[in-house]
Amino acid sequence: MANIGIDFNQAKVESKTNRSVRNDNDLGFGRSATKENIRMVNRDGSFNVLRTGAVNSFLLNVFHDLIRMKWIKFIGITTLTYAFINIVFASIFTLLGPHSLNGIEYTGMHSYFWDCFFFSTQTFTTVGYGHISPNGLIPNIVASIESYLGLLGFALATGLLYGKFSRPHARIAFSKNAIIAPYQNGKGLMFRIANARNNQLIDVKVVLFISYNKTDPTGMVSRSFEALTLERESINFFPYNWTIVHPINSSSPVFGWTEEEFKFRDSELLILIKGTDDTYSTEVHSRSSYTDEEILWGRKFTNMMSESNSGKVVVELNKIDDMIEVDLDK
Repeated sequence: MANIGIDFNQAKVESKTNRSVRNDNDLGFGRSATKENIRMVNRDGSFNVLRTGAVNSFLLNVFHDLIRMKWIKFIGITTLTYAFINIVFASIFTLLGPHSLNGIEYTGMHSYFWDCFFFSTQTFTTVGYGHISPNGLIPNIVASIESYLGLLGFALATGLLYGKFSRPHARIAFSKNAIIAPYQNGKGLMFRIANARNNQLIDVKVVLFISYNKTDPTGMVSRSFEALTLERESINFFPYNWTIVHPINSSSPVFGWTEEEFKFRDSELLILIKGTDDTYSTEVHSRSSYTDEEILWGRKFTNMMSESNSGKVVVELNKIDDMIEVDLDK
């Protein structure tokens, strides 16, 4: 995943010295004020950006797109590509006529096309059952071209499959909403995460930023980014869920903000999580965000852990969004 320029060491030093983090941070999004309901980071961690105008952009990005896309979509695209190639070659053999292939009893164009189609799949995959064979120079040339494309295609497909399986990436489950809840003698901005996989993550670190529109003394509106100090910025082990808390005290950039002010400023929480995948011994990242509409006030997360009959701790991921209403004034 791409790094958005967050310095974990700087955030750690600022937290230890308990200083107010009010310097604007450059996260690479620029300073232009955003329009209402336009988020910078999508919930799945992708950036809400569309790039246009690049020469051969499809060819430049097709590999990365196939590696990063979901399995269902990947299987669908490869299956459709496989079917399309075989339909094209089946159509060529059909157009060459009934005598272009040996071993086929011609009973009509429809059945002949399907015989050509299945011969094409055999040629493309180099299976070759031997019942049907090309007859003549041109059919043999077409079959040779298809078998060559089949070798290239399966080599590329194997590389893509290996790339998808071997690419380590974190799958962090985020609570659907961030909340403003009672915390110590005041309030806290919180959200909850859990590891959605059975792998082990260690040395997990979180950095939280808030992005909002602000008006300078001249009346010009610009975008501001400020780091939010966390109650705990890192944990060594991540076997259970983790409720991440930003104490809203006098040193917080959002101290004194109301729910209406969060919305008026078009606020967005930007989250970067970094950890080490114990399986691959590789650093992995996960990103997400919450807009002002996804921040609920007067809520508190409920327990999402229980104990099994065998004595193991059960993390119930389906309860990651469970919360109750509370009074913020108490």
